[in-house]
Amino acid sequence: MKNFKFSISNFQNRKRLARLCLSKAELGWFTLFETLVAVGIFSVTVFVILGAFLAMLQAQRKAVFIRQVHDNARFALERMAREIRTADPTTLTKLTGGRKGITFVNARTNQVEYEYLIEPLTGGGRIDRYTNIGGAGCVLNGGNCPVTDPISFTIEGADFNENACPTQPCVRIAFKATVIDPRGRVTTTLDVQTTVSLF
Repeated sequence: MKNFKFSISNFQNRKRLARLCLSKAELGWFTLFETLVAVGIFSVTVFVILGAFLAMLQAQRKAVFIRQVHDNARFALERMAREIRTADPTTLTKLTGGRKGITFVNARTNQVEYEYLIEPLTGGGRIDRYTNIGGAGCVLNGGNCPVTDPISFTIEGADFNENACPTQPCVRIAFKATVIDPRGRVTTTLDVQTTVSLF
């Protein structure tokens, strides 16, 4: 009987011990392998989300640069077109002596000249406007938006005569504007062209 009591008490002690020592599954603990798998899945998810976020940032930065190039090019083009539109067609001539640009007499009877120049420090191009030739020039495109190709002025029908010439005088302006972000990662180039009819 003593043995039987011992075995019952031993069985009861084992039950108590089993309640105290719950299994890992009952406690909610994870094994090392399960933890490594969870950390790996989390890391992959974070890298995918981070990559998508960085791609969106770069796309947004490129959109800002495109808008910047467009705004600067549009301003320069609109300024030239507005003044050329009211010019005396008989005075429209291209610059000579290796210079790239156009000269004419505007509606206020001022001699105006638009010239393509290379920036000595940056190597980028710029469009300058001179009034009454010999005066100080005014830069049309922003310093952060250099003109990469020389500006092209094509003059048609400049010898306009109501009786002799059936074509309407016009000037075609074309150039390329480029923006490079400060880090040098994103370069945006925009081809710009317009045709200005006189009269």
